Amino acid sequence: MKLLYLGGTYMTIYFYKIDDDYGCFSNFSKHGFELGNKYWMTSEHYFQAQKFVGTEYEEQVSPFLDREFVR
Repeated sequence: MKLLYLGGTYMTIYFYKIDDDYGCFSNFSKHGFELGNKYWMTSEHYFQAQKFVGTEYEEQVSPFLDREFVR
């Protein structure tokens, strides 16, 4: 939930489901990005993978696409 300032008033917006209004702001929205020479499909993929950085499970739980693969 976020507050959106619109026309002099604040309006609460919800973005829990990617198919609803403002769903593009959800962690699960399919707006990928490149970070650390990896292409992440969603910000949620990146967020969850950070729990395992530096462990033996890091590559197993990182659902990213290799930068070379994307090209």
